[in-house]
Amino acid sequence: MSRCPNCYNSITPDTQTCPSCAYLLVQAEKSPMAQLAAAAPTQVRPSGRLTGPVEVRNSGRLPATGSDRNSGRLASEEGPPSAEGARTPYGLRKTSNTGSRPGSRNKKSRKDVDEEETRRRRKILIPLLILALAAAVALLAPATQMITWQVDAQTSISTLTTFRSLPSKLPGKTVDQCINEFLDESRKGGDFISASGWSIKPIRFDKTKFLLGFSFEEKGGVRTAEWLADVDSGTFTPKNDLAAQIYGSK
Repeated sequence: MSRCPNCYNSITPDTQTCPSCAYLLVQAEKSPMAQLAAAAPTQVRPSGRLTGPVEVRNSGRLPATGSDRNSGRLASEEGPPSAEGARTPYGLRKTSNTGSRPGSRNKKSRKDVDEEETRRRRKILIPLLILALAAAVALLAPATQMITWQVDAQTSISTLTTFRSLPSKLPGKTVDQCINEFLDESRKGGDFISASGWSIKPIRFDKTKFLLGFSFEEKGGVRTAEWLADVDSGTFTPKNDLAAQIYGSK
């Protein structure tokens, strides 16, 4: 086996033309004049350029228009495919969008980074806002209580002292003594557990009224007597049945 001197593909020794590039392997015999011209030395003209006999060798190949190696095949008139893409059988060009993929991936990655940064900021800012709101509420709570209209503590205490000394429904006994009678009966019956005592509950946005109460605990549960005290009128209205048994009427 030998190789074609034009395309360097493998050929058989007895082949006259290359089956790949159609290169003519058998050279035409030169005439005696051509052999003498080839053997004659080159002459130097005054212009300084070398001249010699021109030998035309019939290779059987079609001329190529480009600078690429002649392979015997017709060269494309359009040249190499451009960056816009190759033509389809219908004459349309296929545009390649592979160049935009890295950019789109980079843009997507930057978007993901921005979203992650936003989520991280929210995780930090939301707890801080909650803490700031809680601190503001804690600081403003005393001020709001001072601003809210209600019976002041000194008036409430003096009113409670007056109420405890008022006569109750038990003949000859004050409200305080009547409540002690209820506690003694609960102890004798074995139901008494503990006594919470008197309590004052202010009513917001009301500067003339508040609630007075007395609570004690028995085996059956907590019992509370409660009255609505009116500072302006000096009246005490029972709010439940136990309070009505001690003082006033519902």
